Amino acid sequence: MNEAHSTCVDNTRTVESALCVAMIPDYRTENPYQKLIADELTKRGVRVVFPKGGRRIFPLLQAARHERCNIVHLHWITPFLHDAIAPVYVLYAIRLILDIALTRINNIRVVWTIHNKISHDARHPKLEMLVQRIIANIVNTMIVHSAEIRREISVNLKKPISSFYVIPHLSYAHIYGEAPNTVESRRQLNLKPTGRIFLNFGLMKPYKGLQKLLESWSASELGHQGNTLLLAGKFMNPAFQSEITATASSIAGVRIDAGFVPNGHVRLYFGACDAVVLPFERILTSGSLHLAITFGKPLIIPNIAALSDILQDADTFVYDSDNPTGLTQALRRCATIDLDQEQIKMDAIRQSLSSPADVAEATLQVYKDTMF
Repeated sequence: MNEAHSTCVDNTRTVESALCVAMIPDYRTENPYQKLIADELTKRGVRVVFPKGGRRIFPLLQAARHERCNIVHLHWITPFLHDAIAPVYVLYAIRLILDIALTRINNIRVVWTIHNKISHDARHPKLEMLVQRIIANIVNTMIVHSAEIRREISVNLKKPISSFYVIPHLSYAHIYGEAPNTVESRRQLNLKPTGRIFLNFGLMKPYKGLQKLLESWSASELGHQGNTLLLAGKFMNPAFQSEITATASSIAGVRIDAGFVPNGHVRLYFGACDAVVLPFERILTSGSLHLAITFGKPLIIPNIAALSDILQDADTFVYDSDNPTGLTQALRRCATIDLDQEQIKMDAIRQSLSSPADVAEATLQVYKDTMF
């Protein structure tokens, strides 16, 4: 078995110096969310590690013991569940449940941040819901990102609302900076200077509703009117990329920038667009949504409570996901309405987002409550 490698920073300060947190799994390359929190926790004296390596049997317990951590902060359970036939899935689920239980037995606290109601591409949603309910009864502490999500998850996991801490999602302003103006952003990305640009940004996966988006864009006929639908991000599945590319090839006004977007280019895409369209099929929280808010961009999203509750009165383009033409209508409305007032609303919401420091402080308090 290979020894694990980890990145960690030591600091010493009062109570915080007694805390060592293993954040698992490590998704920092896909999303800066964990890094921003870890960096701020490190400044406060907490030792944060991101275990890597070949721990195959009980990865949570082995990682915590190897790094001498007293807290495991579990962010996503998907990597520990094998998305295969049901019997294999069940075996992996049992292993994960035993792993968490053994971690607890060894006096290591387990904090679980629930990012998803069900894994986005889950093949066994009913089994996963059962697994989540079992895990909810084993971990020490659970965190969600909003009061609305807490209400929803409380029902799904059959746990009282008091079982969950609410820590808002953070702003990405500190990592990406301000976007250049529209003209300059479009010039650097070689985009048309005229027409409205609708951006779908992030990892390109089926649960993000890309086929539905292309169908709705085609029906809107906005591409024939000089507007652009821009898909920017990395496809995780080559077959899905081929499917989306083939569909888009016959639709006017669609451009696909496939591949990982470097941090320095993220602000260009948001600077270039007029609105961000995220037709999720099922989701609790979204880094892309908070990224759009960070840049103050109007959002076209379905009426999923967990998403729309953070928009307050900036819900002009929230559409009925049960209406087959809802997304098409929202796209058309966004193409014709004066967006100045919408951007003012979004700027107000942007100002209300929590900073990484605020989120780290709240997370640290959860750790203290859990430990002491």
